[in-house]
Amino acid sequence: MANYPEAVYSPRTKENKAGVVYTPAKTTVGYVEDVTKLDDEVVAIETALGANLKNILPARVTTKTETALLTTAEAGVIKISAAAAEYTITLPTAVGNTGLTYHFIKTDANYTTITLDADGTETFNYTNATRAPALTYTRLNTYCAEVTIISDGANWQCINERIGEQAFAWAWTNATQSACLVPLASFNMEGITTNIGSNYSAADWVSSSATSTSAGHLVDSTAPFTATMVNKRVHNTTDDTWTWITAFNSATDVTVRDDIFVNTETYEIKHSIYTAPVAGYYMISYNVLVYGGAAVDGRTMGVVTINSATGVMEVNGYAPTADAYLPMGTTFRQYLNKGDTVELQLYSANSTTNVYGNATESTGNRNTYLRIWLDAKE
Repeated sequence: MANYPEAVYSPRTKENKAGVVYTPAKTTVGYVEDVTKLDDEVVAIETALGANLKNILPARVTTKTETALLTTAEAGVIKISAAAAEYTITLPTAVGNTGLTYHFIKTDANYTTITLDADGTETFNYTNATRAPALTYTRLNTYCAEVTIISDGANWQCINERIGEQAFAWAWTNATQSACLVPLASFNMEGITTNIGSNYSAADWVSSSATSTSAGHLVDSTAPFTATMVNKRVHNTTDDTWTWITAFNSATDVTVRDDIFVNTETYEIKHSIYTAPVAGYYMISYNVLVYGGAAVDGRTMGVVTINSATGVMEVNGYAPTADAYLPMGTTFRQYLNKGDTVELQLYSANSTTNVYGNATESTGNRNTYLRIWLDAKE
């Protein structure tokens, strides 16, 4: 056994090393006079904190999959998930519950929003566009999105926010797309890298066959043509030729720029469009590589449109000589509501100039592309 100084005694047994009971002075080194009193004080502290320990160190884990009203007894970790239906979770009052804490985490990978609603007119304080507390919290809408919400005795403070999975899409043209002469003509984006699934569609919008011959028209008695298809590219897959829809006449008849369709010839219309899965600020980056063709006047414009309306970011280009290659592109930050659509389009200012969406590079070169990724939620 180690030799300890005579003045050092066990605080628990109050015995010296010879086993003789000894009651030392209060100043004895290494000894606590009344261990029982110390233990009692620890118990008293634990009792005093007991009501709030569950808030300081939340240990309970609760799962919610539908509309619910939380109780104070459920303070802790709240795992939430949803399929297609959105729903609301209402919190108890923050008044009189200072320190009451919930930590929410979204555990499913869809973009269904679960809304947190405070009691009555109580608010959630978090960074947003208005710089003011809000009546609801709606950022639990991506996989593994998280937030800790703490009562300050009157309202709810939001800390430890995490955006969760960052929605993104990168789409590009796989092959040369020629004769882009119609204003605001959309590209066909054949190559896709994305984590938002069907929120970016590059599949066939319509794929069928002409059922009759009509000069300057594509007629298909079974087609679901819509007005939103105006200015979209149409591929004659029988002849491997391209044109554009210039007018919507009916669900079975559209006017096309070039007279390239006769009865029974097959066609496809691509729907290369990004749909914002959640509301927030997105970074949008695009590039268009244009080839001016044989003509000198190669005036063109790359355009990003939202909801098929006015372009929000336009970049002009001009090929000063024949056979010139002209790259156009930019990166910008844009607010999108959930469900807003984004398209990359091209405008040719000279109707006699053939311009190309991908120059004459090899297939899959990705010189014409659109990238979008979620930067911050609202």
